[in-house]
Amino acid sequence: MNVSLMNQSSNYLIKSYLESTHEKPRTAVDRVYEEILRRIVNLELPPGSPLVRGELCAEYQVSQTPVREALLRLEQVGLINVRPQSGTEVAYIDVAQLEQNHFLREALECEVVRRLSEQQDQSLVEHLRSIIDMQEQVASDDGDVMLFAKLDELFHRTMYEALGQLALFNLVRSRSGHMDRVRRLHLPTEGKIRSVLEGHRNIIAGIEQGNPELAIDYMREHLAGTIERVHSLKEEFPEYFC
Repeated sequence: MNVSLMNQSSNYLIKSYLESTHEKPRTAVDRVYEEILRRIVNLELPPGSPLVRGELCAEYQVSQTPVREALLRLEQVGLINVRPQSGTEVAYIDVAQLEQNHFLREALECEVVRRLSEQQDQSLVEHLRSIIDMQEQVASDDGDVMLFAKLDELFHRTMYEALGQLALFNLVRSRSGHMDRVRRLHLPTEGKIRSVLEGHRNIIAGIEQGNPELAIDYMREHLAGTIERVHSLKEEFPEYFC
């Protein structure tokens, strides 16, 4: 088997693994919400894109009710704007909301790694390392940015889950749409993917060594990577920001 086919096979296995760890949508509303959310976060639907209910109903083969409720949820987390006179559109990236979410996430995840470093669960450490191994594979395979981002999410989710705090992870995720879009703009930049991998390795080292202060410092540094670039990214991609 040539290298290209080996990489395709490896990525297929990684995608299958991610699908097995992802909670399946429970209702039609969940399905429509998650699909529109995915397209917004991936910038398939860039800021300012119109969202026409009739077209969404036809595309997802559902009635008006699931689409209306999914759009309401997206409006509540600040990712779309519903204007009675001019229709519904994808919201522009709001730096203020993004900074609020970063504040919340940093507070929670620093506490998460503090507790994990006190527990020193070696099986968790090995699990986190296996996720990094998958990220390494993806990063070496022409930089599949979206697959890399999903593994990044899984890395952080796994730490919350180890503490039985998945609900807090879901809270952070529900508010991270603006940051996710900025991260999507940032990830392709040179050195960013390597920086993420280094951050993950450092966080694991702090946990494994049972050093809460070190783990917290590494987490804070890791989460600061994108937030520190927000204003330069706004200058580079002004069409995405409000």
